[in-house]
Amino acid sequence: MKKAFIFCLLTSVLSMAQGFAFGGCPSPPEENFRNFERFSAWYNNIIPGLGSIFMGDKIGAITNFALGSSGITLMIASGWHYEEICASYILIDDPNTRVEKCHSQMTKNGSNLMKAGVIVWLSQFLVYNTYRSITYDKPRSVAYNKSGDFNLALLPNRNGNLNAHLMYNKAF
Repeated sequence: MKKAFIFCLLTSVLSMAQGFAFGGCPSPPEENFRNFERFSAWYNNIIPGLGSIFMGDKIGAITNFALGSSGITLMIASGWHYEEICASYILIDDPNTRVEKCHSQMTKNGSNLMKAGVIVWLSQFLVYNTYRSITYDKPRSVAYNKSGDFNLALLPNRNGNLNAHLMYNKAF
């Protein structure tokens, strides 16, 4: 419950378009995520993986973090690809005076790194993050049936889908 309250508090503070005013916080454990919770996770993934952590989505958090941090790393790495360009000018009024002006300019490699970083980060945020926030469901609860020597249990896998498990137990 404490984790859910922190999730609600942070998302309410970080995103004024949702929170307590739009259906309360958080959704009961037996219900799936509400729309404002999905929007909050999407919004909080501006910091790659943060919203997925709040939703309890480990795979989404790792993927968001990997894509987002590699995009940010590429953008930062582009900052080291600058070159200094200098030009000399002769003044018209005084042909004996030479003026030199220099400026820094991003190289083609730096420009390509910046473009790649922006594309990777935007694809993480706009494409994968949107898809994962909409499609990720809460893990379903366990259904268990005991009849005689056979036990049937429906257990969620790591993606939240139910798998049937049949167990046989014989006691003497």
